Amino acid sequence: MQSNIVSGLFVIIVILLMAGCSTTAPTYSMGVEQLNHYQVDCSKKAEQIKYIQSMRPTNPQRNIAAVISSIPFAWMLDVGNYSDQRHVASGKKDWMLNQILMELNRCPY
Repeated sequence: MQSNIVSGLFVIIVILLMAGCSTTAPTYSMGVEQLNHYQVDCSKKAEQIKYIQSMRPTNPQRNIAAVISSIPFAWMLDVGNYSDQRHVASGKKDWMLNQILMELNRCPY
């Protein structure tokens, strides 16, 4: 009887957390999959550097992503675009942005 109450409370808490996170989850302009196919144009180097740096997640966005990616079974409901949140929390998005910036730095002008 007591385990049923505890498990029921756990389910209610998880649902409430997931509902709260889904409304506050930040959205990102480009996901890692899109960044993987980003085309560098050396004739627009300055504009592209500014654009890529504007996509870098802020510390609050990283914190929210870490919380969302740690919620059990969040991937089942795709809370706050779970795959993007997981990439931000793991640092993969920052790594991809750094790769593009390094490629832009190799441009001759």
